[in-house]
Amino acid sequence: MTIGKETLSLASRSDGRNASPAEPRPTCANRRSGVGINAGYVTIELATMYATAIGHGRYDVAVTREEQILTVATDLFFEKGYGHVGVDEIGQVVGLTGPALYRHFRGKGDILAALFDRAIDGILTATVRPMDDPFAELAFRVRAHARFVTDEHKLASVWIREGRSLTPEHRKRLRRRELSYVNQWVDNLHRCYPEKGSEELELASLTALGTLNSVSNWPLKPLTNTGLSESISVFVLAGLETTGRSDPL
Repeated sequence: MTIGKETLSLASRSDGRNASPAEPRPTCANRRSGVGINAGYVTIELATMYATAIGHGRYDVAVTREEQILTVATDLFFEKGYGHVGVDEIGQVVGLTGPALYRHFRGKGDILAALFDRAIDGILTATVRPMDDPFAELAFRVRAHARFVTDEHKLASVWIREGRSLTPEHRKRLRRRELSYVNQWVDNLHRCYPEKGSEELELASLTALGTLNSVSNWPLKPLTNTGLSESISVFVLAGLETTGRSDPL
């Protein structure tokens, strides 16, 4: 099925009005809810955070430009939505002009597709652990998926909500990868409940994945990442247990 914030004092807003030093800045929650948003804050904050992180050694200078672009794109797509982010804006935060960025990616669509590949690679790495006991494997798979979408919530959120923004070519290829992942769930459930039909097991898999993916946009408070992922895992595993009942409730 995408993972701080620094305070920045601005002398003026992008719309030309002077900002009072005491004027409250938009919060992250404000931005996502659409209340009191000034889009310029997001780009300026990210650029400041990125430059500060490099200066403090939190980004390895050996990190490739592609990695830098993808990290910044993840933040911007998560904060503002794919359709409201331009290539020039990504380049501004990374420190590249638009033409220079095109040396690494053909366009914004390729950046989004690369993020989808990153998410799928991450979820496969996190969840695939073959075990002799299919029920133990299923429990591990559920918890690992839940941890991924909470720990990497920005990347996971972009992956889950921006599929409609993919080009047809990218969508077709990535859809095959996602279906392959779903089939791993179906195969795991089939080993748990061999008497069940493939359609029923596919429905159970998609329902479980939909529930797990939904937490990528939940506020973490009052739960920590670990608390949230464990709570949703217990809920999903309880639901999957009904798959083996002859008279599920």
